[in-house]
Amino acid sequence: MVLGTITTLIRPWASRSIAIAVSATQEDEATSFYSNFGKDVDIAGPGGNTRAGENGGVLQNTIVVGNPEKSGYFAFMGTSMASPHVAGVAALVVGEGVTNPDMVEKILKDSARKPTNQKYSTDKYGAGIVDAPAAILAARSKHGAAQGGLALLLAAAIAATARRRQLGAPIGVGFFGAAVLGAGGLFFLPWLAGGLSSWWGVEALTRGLPSLDMAVLGPLAHGNPLFMSALLPLGLIAVAGGVPRARGVLAGIAVGVAAHLLFFAAVPVFDLSYVPGATLDSLWLAGNAAVCAALAVLTLRR
Repeated sequence: MVLGTITTLIRPWASRSIAIAVSATQEDEATSFYSNFGKDVDIAGPGGNTRAGENGGVLQNTIVVGNPEKSGYFAFMGTSMASPHVAGVAALVVGEGVTNPDMVEKILKDSARKPTNQKYSTDKYGAGIVDAPAAILAARSKHGAAQGGLALLLAAAIAATARRRQLGAPIGVGFFGAAVLGAGGLFFLPWLAGGLSSWWGVEALTRGLPSLDMAVLGPLAHGNPLFMSALLPLGLIAVAGGVPRARGVLAGIAVGVAAHLLFFAAVPVFDLSYVPGATLDSLWLAGNAAVCAALAVLTLRR
């Protein structure tokens, strides 16, 4: 095989998968002599070249050639080495909650980097060489930034409505801060904290409230309709809505959850569990976002 492929089938109950064509690069980041090329190449991954010496190969744990009863670490080359590199990065992206196969491929391509000191062409490299840190950052932080920005826009609109109607509940930093945190969490931590942001407790803070199910149940549980709904802000408002000083923060949380749901209604990063079809997914998310916005306005009343 001269052109490796990986197939992503994200959820056990999914009926759709995609294939990603992978070309192979060697130590100097040129495409290796054995790798195919052409318009069908999607992305490149390290495949090695042992003709340049054993150090030019991909070191891996495998069986001894000619003796499957023994194993060890050996340097190999091939698209069979390049494809697992891309598959591994795809798994990391899924670990960030991106379980829609098309979105996994998009993040891999958008975050791929151009080769160093080599002439780049799409026929040889596709979108570029797979870049694990960039892919994780794209999956985690860029979505959070967009969600936070959308939350600020919604919060500003609802604040203007509340003041025009003289609803009475205080609107201040707590309202806007809760909106941003509810939508995208501390999405900026990966840029500031680097590897620290991958710690379990810290990593959970980089997500909006509806996506905290990932921290508890794992990435493949992401997209549970109960979490991706107005249930959480409704519960918080039911418990603490009678406290006047808490209303601004509670309304902000409702706005943040609304922004989080609206973002995923427009950007199909994952498939909702037990909800058939992308159209119904979007309707569910958008409908619950509208309920959250209504809850925010009601909470701001005296």
